[in-house]
Amino acid sequence: MAGFGSSEALIRRRSRRALAIVVAVALPCVLSLLAELTGDPGYQFFAALVACAEAVAFFLLPAMAPQGILTGERRGALRADRAGVWFRKKLALPRERIASVWAEEREDGRLWVHLSGERARDDLSIVVDDQKRMDALLEALDVRHDRHAASFVVASGPLRDPRLQRLARALVIAGGALVAALIVALAYRTALIGFALVPALGVYSMLVRRARLTTRLIVGTDGIVVRAGGSLRQISLASVTRATYAGPDGVVVEQGSESLVLRFVGAGAEAKADDFIERVEAGRARLDVRPDPVASLLASAARSTSEWLVELRRLRDAGAGYRGAAVPDEELWRVVESPALDARARAGALAALGPRIDDEGRVRIAQIAGATARRDVRAALDAAAAGETDAEILDAFSRERPPEADGTKRRG
Repeated sequence: MAGFGSSEALIRRRSRRALAIVVAVALPCVLSLLAELTGDPGYQFFAALVACAEAVAFFLLPAMAPQGILTGERRGALRADRAGVWFRKKLALPRERIASVWAEEREDGRLWVHLSGERARDDLSIVVDDQKRMDALLEALDVRHDRHAASFVVASGPLRDPRLQRLARALVIAGGALVAALIVALAYRTALIGFALVPALGVYSMLVRRARLTTRLIVGTDGIVVRAGGSLRQISLASVTRATYAGPDGVVVEQGSESLVLRFVGAGAEAKADDFIERVEAGRARLDVRPDPVASLLASAARSTSEWLVELRRLRDAGAGYRGAAVPDEELWRVVESPALDARARAGALAALGPRIDDEGRVRIAQIAGATARRDVRAALDAAAAGETDAEILDAFSRERPPEADGTKRRG
């Protein structure tokens, strides 16, 4: 696979501006509050001194600070390959830590390719000249839509019960009112504290935005996985009727008579919503939902895993006789690689293939797992890629299988 390189690339890492502003505003406010509570005028002197020092630093920092310390933007040699993104000969973002990829157009017509990491501090953005260069970058990293399940962070508020949503809003308003009331009360004793009202509310709003509850969503070639309403939901793309926009940063996923509202958070939320819809529509376009007799045969109706395993072994083993003939390996591989088919059928095909999977087959399965969102199917794929037995493959699948998917309800 070809690599991607640039001798003078522009990248952007996580900015420290928000943290710097919070610290700069909070420190004088805390010292002033201590002066009021302790009655020691020395704290007021230190508060004024710190505020003056910060004002001077505000004007001198752009000239004194190293390049990109606040904006996070840096220039240098960049290379991308299957190992990850290398910047100035150091591994800036390993391939296995890339959670999702999305693009955003710049004012100069070039593109920001945003690589979201599993942790926020791993996020990395790269400027490319055009769509062709972006495709070359994604190909080098092997993170195209059909090869890589994307992970996004969404607000969990719209996924919770409406009563909990209203309670959360009321608590946020009450917290802001409490902060304002405290500062006003202290301002009656020391007028100087009154000037902290607006900065304090600004800091509070920043903290609220950062502290809001979120959850992680995964979309792959087979479906969508998200924790909604306290339980994990695995939605097959074959059951999705459409995905539409709900505002600039929101998406509504319609599944029959049900709908799921997703609100993307973080930088570039609108572009993330675009990428999510593009992935869903591309996945739905690749699905073949026609009845599949082989898949029906593999998705046994046996009640227990042990009974299912017995049927699969009888079906796999030579000697035909079982419902006509054994299923050829190429048909089993076709079921494994078909994201539209039933999850039990794909797991059954993996278990049937298990004893005959060689090293090349395990690499092939690992690539399929990288694009799979469903936790139960992915667990079976990971077990098969690790060379585990047919029984262990089915056990891994059953452990991650949602109880409601088999017609039972989750307890507790």
